[in-house]
Amino acid sequence: MSKKKSVFLSFNIFYFLILFTPIAISMFYPIELETRESTLWLHVLTLKNGISLYDQNLVAYANHAHGPIDPLFKYVISSFFSFLEPWQVSRISNFLFFIFIYILFFCILKKFKFNLNIILFLSSLFFSLILLFTKGYQGRADATALFFFLILIFGVINYSNSNFFIYLLNPILSSLIIMTNWRFTHIVLVVSTFIFFKKFMENLEFRKIEYKSFIIYFFIFLVFPTIFLYFEFNLDISKYNDYFFNFFYFKSHFDLNFLLNGFQSLFKVEKFFVLIILCFLILHFVITREFEVRKKFFFLLVFFTIFIITLFQYLYNYTGGGIYYFTPIILITFFLFFVSLRDFNFYQNLISNFYLKNILILLILLIVVSAAKFSISSSYYMIKTLPKAIEMHNYLVKFDNTGALSESLHFHKKKYSNEKIDIGDLLSYRSRQVGGDYLKTYQSHINDIKMNHFTYIIHNFAGSSEISSLIKKKIYVILKKFDESYFHSNLREVLVLKKNILSK
Repeated sequence: MSKKKSVFLSFNIFYFLILFTPIAISMFYPIELETRESTLWLHVLTLKNGISLYDQNLVAYANHAHGPIDPLFKYVISSFFSFLEPWQVSRISNFLFFIFIYILFFCILKKFKFNLNIILFLSSLFFSLILLFTKGYQGRADATALFFFLILIFGVINYSNSNFFIYLLNPILSSLIIMTNWRFTHIVLVVSTFIFFKKFMENLEFRKIEYKSFIIYFFIFLVFPTIFLYFEFNLDISKYNDYFFNFFYFKSHFDLNFLLNGFQSLFKVEKFFVLIILCFLILHFVITREFEVRKKFFFLLVFFTIFIITLFQYLYNYTGGGIYYFTPIILITFFLFFVSLRDFNFYQNLISNFYLKNILILLILLIVVSAAKFSISSSYYMIKTLPKAIEMHNYLVKFDNTGALSESLHFHKKKYSNEKIDIGDLLSYRSRQVGGDYLKTYQSHINDIKMNHFTYIIHNFAGSSEISSLIKKKIYVILKKFDESYFHSNLREVLVLKKNILSK
């Protein structure tokens, strides 16, 4: 091996370790890395207790994110690997996603005789881009959807001639991803239906579209959601809509001023300029390729459709979501890269073009430096706060069998103890957006608080305002306080409260 290759390999290994270290540390970090992260573990405990997360007579759970699959996936993981700790179950998707990136790139690029150095670097570059836009290592439904999406790409690239994949695995995977996070619907449909449009894209003749295969695909695609709707919602689509769409609906977010403020906030985010450079390179890729104008128009139409939908998602919820809404742009970029690998002439021209080469180098430097900086910073603060995080976890474990109430922190629990809600602050102003007995169950929980039903309460800013009122009235006293020095997250302050026996 030449000295140049050895240096590049050393850099690749070093960069891999930088990216992997915070993921590894997070698997041993026993408290939340993001507010409300451990509500997922409460959902797993509830399922283990044989209770449906949508049984409104028993529970009014808010943190379902954008689909029902993530808690089911984590429930299966926890059932098969019972030795895993709650926070490890929560964050397992991050670990699986990271590892599968390298498997995906190796399996695909090795066929085109890419050397190991390039494969490692491109794998790390892809993860770095995802990291910059997701910005975290906590357990979220997004990571699970991304992991499933990688499997979908792997299948589309490698098994597009397999009927078993086309008519079974492809539609099932697609529906699972969308039911994990419906925000990925547009990118999932583009990638999963790519198989049926391959011949069409050769000369854009509509008769080349495989309509029969398309119909079979959508029939299988709808099977799993229909089964789920039947068993969990009695085929009541409106109830499904209440949980995963209406709960996050805000009429004010469609206001023109709100959307304009979203545009202003977008240009204050540094990573958006990384996205602009990336889009420029994609547009150049499509425009300079040697195929017909109408085919270029088709590619640009697909790309801009994904971009516009993604942009609207960001503008609608930029206050609560953020830049990670643009993750589909990263996904479609690398999918286009994979499906165009045979076009070596294009990539040679790209590298030989002085201006494009320098733009590409600048983009790569921005990505690598930013991702490395974030990873090192995250690793440092997690290591720094780890002893106190363990101390806090060990203290909270003592209350596991006391019937203590916690409205957002649950990683210290080993069993379900009749928790009616999983989040306090969100439910306080969104519970009316869900129909049925959802509000009634939430109100019964609030009544339990007002009647001083709990001896101990574990509370932070994500809890109900009624608990804060109990502290002000000295009905509950602060037994222990954990300030921000105890954790690497946005938990702010965690209070352990005890009922004041001297209060009336």
